Amino acid sequence: MTPHPVHPIEKESYAIIQPLIDTIDLPAELIPLAARVLHATTDTDLARSLHCTKGAVDKVRTALLLEHPIITDVEMTRSGISRKLRDRAVCALSLLPSTASDEGDIFQRNDIFPSRSAAAMSLAASSYPRDALYVIGCAPTALDQLLDMMENDSVHPVGIIALPVGFVGAEQAKKRLVTIASAHGIPAITNSGPKGGSAATAACINAVAANAGVTPTVAANAGVTPTVAANAVTATDGVPGHSHAIDHRHGMLIIGHGTRSLDGVAQLKQFSADVQSAKPAIPVTYGLIEFADETGAPTLDQAVNALVVSGVNSIVGVPLVLLGAGHMKDDGPAILRNARLVYPGVHATYARNLGIHPLVLDAAESSAATAGAYESDAVVLVGRGSTDPDANSDLAKVARLLADGRGIGSKDQPRGMPAITPPGESPLGGLGMVEPAFVSLAPPSVSEALERCRTLGAENITVVPYFLFAGLLLDRIREQAAAWAAGRVGCNVTVAGELWPDSRIVRLVWLRYDEALRGDAAMNCDCCIYRVPLPGYISRIAIS
Repeated sequence: MTPHPVHPIEKESYAIIQPLIDTIDLPAELIPLAARVLHATTDTDLARSLHCTKGAVDKVRTALLLEHPIITDVEMTRSGISRKLRDRAVCALSLLPSTASDEGDIFQRNDIFPSRSAAAMSLAASSYPRDALYVIGCAPTALDQLLDMMENDSVHPVGIIALPVGFVGAEQAKKRLVTIASAHGIPAITNSGPKGGSAATAACINAVAANAGVTPTVAANAGVTPTVAANAVTATDGVPGHSHAIDHRHGMLIIGHGTRSLDGVAQLKQFSADVQSAKPAIPVTYGLIEFADETGAPTLDQAVNALVVSGVNSIVGVPLVLLGAGHMKDDGPAILRNARLVYPGVHATYARNLGIHPLVLDAAESSAATAGAYESDAVVLVGRGSTDPDANSDLAKVARLLADGRGIGSKDQPRGMPAITPPGESPLGGLGMVEPAFVSLAPPSVSEALERCRTLGAENITVVPYFLFAGLLLDRIREQAAAWAAGRVGCNVTVAGELWPDSRIVRLVWLRYDEALRGDAAMNCDCCIYRVPLPGYISRIAIS
């Protein structure tokens, strides 16, 4: 994104109106809106008349960041909205059927709708009943129609910006808006009196968008040309094709699960330092989802603050999670949403979890090999365990990928890829015995998987924890494996270490970071319990 050019007239205008802005007695959150309105209309009284429901500006800013659709009453209002927002804005009048069509007859009847704008708003609200931001800058009748539908619970906007203009009905509609929006918990930005209009309304949404980082704009009270920050990234920054100067500085937030183990925290700290060393120009911090207070590690809020203080205004959160479950699906997005609210000018992007990737599989194979898995009859791959079947099923897939052709858990089978696979034979050296297990929350347990391997004839078994760092759960895996082996004469059990240190994990973290910046970080939601009605988990679906 290149710096926004400021026309000399715009610069001079803000210099002129700055003394007028200083005289406007409004809450701090409304001052940027008042400045924009004053710049757009030259009407000080109109700027002074702005008001809103509690917290409305921040809530509307969040709706813009989350890219909710925008519905305007007339095309003039839509045209005044800044270009990037305009691309997702819909003019209600454009939804009306042709006046020549039978479907259009009802929208022409004055006994049903007092104006075409009201008829259009009825149709728009029916089309976008729950997820839209309504922006009304011209017709009081359109606002009244929307409010009627809100009272009937047939529409629930994410926010309303309404400054309709007129001597008939405008002032009354705006008073009614504040009453109904407050009763329904809907954020609303409006003004008092008959003044208003599309220009003033568009100025309000543009001011909110500027603070939300949606579009590059001139600061309302600065009157100066924005420049590339001194610490802005001007090279590729690890993103293919990004070779031009940009007016933001990226930073990485490593999102750690959390542990009570001081050794585990020390490893995470070292891992973060290694990630930073791989690309020194990009600031890297880490924080924990839980247990930070118990170990002295930084919280995620503290890590975000550290990045912002360092000059970062574009944060990429990378969840340091092997199998995506609740912490990745709930806590990661929540911390980035909070960062957007606390630091409105900061852009936050969420990367994928590390997931099932060849680099992780190679690291797991290396850990298993160090513990003797190539000479083992079987391997038990142990994950954390979750109430999320999607994450648990991924561990089963990892187990199969490790078993298939790598030679672990198959002492008597050949390893390596043959030059030509004979017809009917399995490629890559056959299929080893690799059994998935979980240390908590989900079956099979470590002892159950070990017993299965023993029943199938295995005597030498390698247990491979599918964990990045040391921790109490790894200690528990060792204890459970030792307890099981103690009662089985002739069975030998070896427990491998955690996957770290392995430079391949550092490489994968940067790959996930680059994906997020390119916009390629697509989640696999086909089996997500929060989206798909899986048998036994229907109650977990998130309904908004």
